[in-house]
Amino acid sequence: MTKHFPFTALNILKASDLNAIGEWTDYTPATNSWSSAGSFDFVRYAEINEVVLVKFRFNLTGTPTGTFEFSQPVVEVSAGSPSGAAGTASLRDASAGTGYVGNNFMTGTVIRIADSTSLFSVNATTPFTWASGDSIRGLMIYDAA
Repeated sequence: MTKHFPFTALNILKASDLNAIGEWTDYTPATNSWSSAGSFDFVRYAEINEVVLVKFRFNLTGTPTGTFEFSQPVVEVSAGSPSGAAGTASLRDASAGTGYVGNNFMTGTVIRIADSTSLFSVNATTPFTWASGDSIRGLMIYDAA
């Protein structure tokens, strides 16, 4: 996605320039071991200047292993510090009919989720044992490099 700012003095500002600001763009993130247990229904991002918004939904069709994580669409400015990122996730246990809240954060160049109850990263057994039918939805914001 091309950055549309900054506009420069004496340039003609067109409606198409304004309409393209913050336009949602699909991307295919690199994932870890969870990719064999499910897939993203969607992963989209929008960039306005150096602010990046990411929204996603991951649906499980099997039993995962390891920690849930996926690559950033645009590299975070602090590259490894979670201080510039904010966001929440909905962690849905379909078999129990319950949901949990998670907090999105950055580690290196990947996005992870911490279960807000235990504060551990979401993995195959946190905050519950993940299985087919479960899902994760999230929205986050961070500063781009």
